[in-house]
Amino acid sequence: MSKAENMEIRAEAAAALREGGLRPTRTRCLILALLRQGSDHPTAAQITSRLNATGEHVHLPTVYQCLDRMVQAGLLSSFVDGDGLIHFDVNPRPHHHLRCMHCGVIVDALITAAGAGLLEALSRTASKLEPTQSWAITNAKVELQGLCPSCRPRNHTGAEGDGRANQTSD
Repeated sequence: MSKAENMEIRAEAAAALREGGLRPTRTRCLILALLRQGSDHPTAAQITSRLNATGEHVHLPTVYQCLDRMVQAGLLSSFVDGDGLIHFDVNPRPHHHLRCMHCGVIVDALITAAGAGLLEALSRTASKLEPTQSWAITNAKVELQGLCPSCRPRNHTGAEGDGRANQTSD
């Protein structure tokens, strides 16, 4: 990426921070620019590591504070994965995720009308329980699991997604 492109991305991040009611500090701009350049959903530690690797020295507690403020301002969303790690997402609107069972990458999943119908059916099922057991569904987050395009060709896993190649005999 050229220096001009990098400066433009940081300027856009600064404008978004101002629009969200936050002061565009150096660290906030770096974090938001980094997240906007990728499609994955990194943890605070991964963000810190990536910024430090580019020569932008930042501290993990500061990164956590910046991320928390950006989530509160509605610029980012966060979620906890199956391992208990908090991931940050530049897309603050409700949406779903695909997670690679081999490398762990997480990307946004586009749920079509058919997928939305499944969520609606699950909601109807939950509301048909006995009145004392019935749920009022207010939100749904779906995580689809499988192998990403990078891992799929070199790793054919079993149904459990344990990362080990299936053994076949002739």
